[in-house]
Parts: sequence; C-alpha cells; structure tokens
Amino acid sequence: MLTAQEVAWVIYAIFFTALSLALVIRSRHHVLLLPFVLFSILISIALIVMLSAHYNYILAETWASKSLALNILPVISLLVFLGIMEAQILFIRQVATALNNRERWRSIYLRDSEKQEGFPVRQRKQSLHPWNYWTSITILIIYALVVLCCIILQLLAFRMSSVKTRDLGMAICITILFILSSTNCIVIWNSSASSTIRQNRDDTLFLRCVPALFSIALTGMCILAWIHYGAFGYSLAAWILVESLLVYLPFILILCMSIHVRKFKSMGRQYPNQYSPKTIREISFVTKRLTAEEAVMMRLLKEATSKSRCYSSLAVCHRPTIQHASPTNDNQHFYMNKILDNYLGRSPTPLTLRQLIFYERHCNTERLLKSANYVRQELPIRIAHRIREFQKLPYIMGTNPHIQCVYDLYWQAFDRIRRIPEIQSREENDVFCQVLQSSLDAHQVVIPELAKGLHECEENYQSVMPMDRLDRFMDATLRSRISRRVITEHHLVLSGKKKSIFNRCSSYNTLSKCVQLVQDHAVKVRLVNNKQDLPEVVFNGQDTEFTYVSDHIEYILYQLLSNAMRHTILNQKKTIRVTYCSNETDILFRISDEGGGLAKNRFANIWSYGNHKNMEQVEQLEAKLTEQEKNLTIRLGIGLPMSKVYAEYWGGSLQLVTMEGYGTDAYVKIPRLGTQNENLHNNDSPLDGAIM
Repeated sequence: MLTAQEVAWVIYAIFFTALSLALVIRSRHHVLLLPFVLFSILISIALIVMLSAHYNYILAETWASKSLALNILPVISLLVFLGIMEAQILFIRQVATALNNRERWRSIYLRDSEKQEGFPVRQRKQSLHPWNYWTSITILIIYALVVLCCIILQLLAFRMSSVKTRDLGMAICITILFILSSTNCIVIWNSSASSTIRQNRDDTLFLRCVPALFSIALTGMCILAWIHYGAFGYSLAAWILVESLLVYLPFILILCMSIHVRKFKSMGRQYPNQYSPKTIREISFVTKRLTAEEAVMMRLLKEATSKSRCYSSLAVCHRPTIQHASPTNDNQHFYMNKILDNYLGRSPTPLTLRQLIFYERHCNTERLLKSANYVRQELPIRIAHRIREFQKLPYIMGTNPHIQCVYDLYWQAFDRIRRIPEIQSREENDVFCQVLQSSLDAHQVVIPELAKGLHECEENYQSVMPMDRLDRFMDATLRSRISRRVITEHHLVLSGKKKSIFNRCSSYNTLSKCVQLVQDHAVKVRLVNNKQDLPEVVFNGQDTEFTYVSDHIEYILYQLLSNAMRHTILNQKKTIRVTYCSNETDILFRISDEGGGLAKNRFANIWSYGNHKNMEQVEQLEAKLTEQEKNLTIRLGIGLPMSKVYAEYWGGSLQLVTMEGYGTDAYVKIPRLGTQNENLHNNDSPLDGAIM
C-alpha cells in the first residue's frame, strides 16, 4: 500500500516522464529545447529513485528533508533558467539588430505611432549589446554561482555538525535564486514592453509567462525552505499541497509551454541553418575549410585585381544614339543564333516575393556572392528569350529604328553580362554592380522606344501583323523587363547601392498617398480651379498591412484614380468611391466613378499600346509614381496596359467593368502572402508563326 507521499511522487513521475518523451521528440529539430529536456529527464529519474528507496516516513518534518524541492530542484533549476535565458538573449539581440538596421532595410515591425511620424533617422549607432543584454548575462552568471553554492552545501552536508546550518544555507541560497529570477522578470518585461519593434505574439507569450512561472516555482521552494528551517508546525498534507501547487505545477506549465508555444518553431524558420543539429555537427568541418581558404587568400586577391580591370572595361556602357534611318551592316548580330542557343535551352528560374524579402533581411557575404552569381547567370537567360522574340518579328518591323534601338540595347546587355566570370569577392561584386547600374540607366528608354515603334508599325504595317499580336508581344516584353529590373535592383539593394524596393504597405496609406497626388496634379493641370472643386473621394473598407513592391502598387492605383478623377470632373459628378479589403490570400481594391463609362469601341482597345501618339514627347520612362510629376501635361496612354502587367506579375489581376452612360469600376487584386512565382510566361510565345 502506497503512502501519501509516495502517491504524490508517482503522480509527479508520470507527468514529468510524459513531458520528457514529448520534449525529446520536439528537440530533434529544435536545439534550444535541450535544457528543458535535460531538466525533465533528471527530475523524472530523481522521482523514480525516491520511489525505489521506499521512504516510509509518517512525520512531515522527516519526509520534507527528502523532498526534491529542497535538494535536487534548486540545482537543476539552472537548466530551466538557462533555457529561458537562451530565448531571452536571442530576443534582445533581434530587437537590437532591428533597431540598428532600421534605416538600412526599412523594418516592417514599427509601431503605428512611428508609422505616422515616418522612419526616424538616428543620430548615433544603436548598440547590438544593450543594457538588458549585459544584465541578463550577469544574472545568469550569478545564478550559476549560487547553484554551485547549493551543490557545495549538499556535498558538505555529511560533515556538518548541525543540520540546521545546512538548512539555513539552502534557504538563503534559494532566496537569492528567487530574487535573481524576479529581477530577470522585470528586465524582460521592460525589454518587451518598451521596444519600438513590433513583436510576434508567441514570442511575447513565452518571454513573459515562462519567467513569471519560474519565479512562482522558486517562490514555492523559498517558502518551503524557510518553513523547514524554522520547524513550524505543519502537516504532511499541507506540505504536499504547497509543493504541488507552488513548485511542481509551475514547472509542468513551463515544460508544456516549451512544447506547444510556437516560439522555438518560428525561431527555427527564421534561422534554419543556425540552430539545427546538422549545423552544430558541421562546425568542425567549417573550421577546417576556413583554414584551407586562408592558404589561398593571396591568390584570390591577385585574381580579383586582374578581373577588376576586365570588369571596368566591360562596365563602360553608353546610351545608344537613336538613329531614324534604315539599319546598316553594323547590326550583323541580329541573327547570331549560335550564341543564343546555349541560353535559350535553359528556362529562367522564377522567384517569389517572400524569397527576395527573406534574402534581403538576412544578407551576409556568402548570400551576397550567391545572389551576384545567380543574377549573372539568370539575366542572360531572360534577355536571350526576349531577343528571340524580337527575331520572330517580321523583317520589315525589325527595320523600324525604335524597335531596332531596343534590340541593340538587349543584345549589348546580353553580350556584356554573359562574359562576366564567376564572382568570388565583394570587390568583384562592386564592379559587377556598376555593370548592372549602367544597364538599368541605359534601358530607361525601352518603354518609350517600344511604344513609338509599335505605334509606327500599327500605322504603316497593319497587313503584316495584327495589333492584338503586337500587344501580346509588348506585354511579354514589359513583363520580362520587370522581372530583370526586380532581380537587378534587388541585388543592388543587397550590395548597399540602393534603398529597398520592398516595403511594408498599408491599404489605406497607399490609397491616401495616391489620392493626394491625383488631387494635386488635377489642380496643376487646371482640371479645376482649386481643391474645393474636386470630387470627393470616399473611402470604405478595412485597412490591411502587407509587404510588396511599393512602386508597383502605387503606380497601379495612381493610374486608376487619375482616370477616375479626370472622367468624373469632365462628367461634372462629385463622388469617387474607393473600397479596400482583404482575405487570407489577397488584397483587394475597387475604384468606382460616375464618369460616364466607356463606349464599346474604346473599351475594346483599352489594353492596347498602339493608339498613343504622345510618346514622341518622352525620352525616358521607368513607369514609376515619381515620374508622374514630370509628365503631367502629357497623356501617354499606356498607364492601364502597364498597370495590368504590374498587377499580373506577382500573380494578381486588374479588371475593368464599365457601364456606358454611367461610370466604370476598376478591380485590383494582389497577392498577400508573396508565395507565388513571378509571372514570366516563358513558354507562351506571342509571336509563334510570325512572318519572318
């Protein structure tokens, strides 16, 4: 027959053994759980040993002297405290790093109050080891020293003449441990509450609740230690009740939270190669590899010097002169297909928005060089597929000087980038970035030149190729252009040459920014005399935050709002309604006007590039919101087709529904999760079967 104390030990042993098994299973992929695993295993073994010894004491005082709360738990509690401090110190470093790099990578974890004030420019560099970091380290060291004192007291217990002296020493040590844990609670609560970086809810739950539960457990041990030392009168049932509620129950809750709270799971997603067991096993191999690389460092530096000279000569890229004459024999590369065939046999490797954002936030030298070589190999493949589409154009269209200019630009970029050897250092990457930037600058003429060329071909060569096929060709070319500029600008961002193109956007804030610009521009072009005469823009919906290429979404919304504003004013109406909402996968916008709608013949050509004559007044165009100020008085006519290409690039859509005589509704859908690949359409040639 089991006694009361043995029944309590059996219940404790069952709980901690089950938790040990669950933690062992979880810890296979989460190294940060190992302190909790060791704690639960040790306490399970201790309880089983207590049961096997079969202590059968009736007096509470005699049984209490064998209690784990006064002997083993104060020592092995160091494991739990170590597990808590691991997550706490990592959290403090994450916050410090985010604060330090906010200006560099535009942190998306700002609080709402900071968003209203804008991104602050900090006058001094933020420390990566703030006061709470060193405070946590100090508390952990002192805690370990106190636990060492507990161990010494346990070893000297048999030599002490007085048991009371040993009990007093243990009570004092446990009290100090309680004070240290309570101080740590204050530190982490202050760190998480005062941080200006928005935190994950699971992180906050773990970092606040677990230290509090640990302090409660130490409070229980402290109370039991002083009761036992003072020899106050108490019953066995009262001792078991206090020990169960104030000591064992908090520890059980801590272990349960370490299993179920997603803190460690999310940490593994954010740092998949930093805390995995595989990485720890490979540390020795990494050390050996670094030693070997040190021996060849001088050779690499010499090669980098010679390659830099080669890159410098390749980086000289002048904007080509646009000649409106017939092509000459200088353009013999038009059908040099042997070089292209090596690249046409490869398919481009599409990326997702989430991949690009992750790479930007966790960039290091290794990833930077990996990105450089990816761009170096990927750009010629994507350009080669565009060059082949130009070669499929009818020959008479290839003689158009505008189309010929764009073709020459593509061939020069293709030939220049494909010759660049593998990039192995940051110095070589800097020269490669010069090549990329020069190509970006030179290709700013692509959109105007293509639009001019297609307009002239539509006027002069309608019998050679119908306009709908030219529109598909233009869509594919612009889509490919966007893809190349995204990966190029993304690499320049990683190299510190540009600001990030990915930003944390808000449905309401983005719409408000575009509406303000549209209203200002309407006044400047004299659509109305002052802002009071402008139609009212009525917002309705629920604001949603999402990460996206802000240039893309702002360009789309600006074009739609500009068209709605112009037609509403001309139709003498007073209201434009803007609705925005979201679901689990998409962000949705609707812009409704009462501008009279579109006639059937106009609506049929609304996505076409051919009916636009004002492109003659534009030399360069990036299709960004910042360019609208320069072209206020010029209606280019490609805003809607370009907006459709932008919307569909990341897997979204743009649709118009018009009611002639009343108004038009525009519907925009963009992905919220960023998990869809780039919309490249590489295998869908718009010019298959064209007349050569």
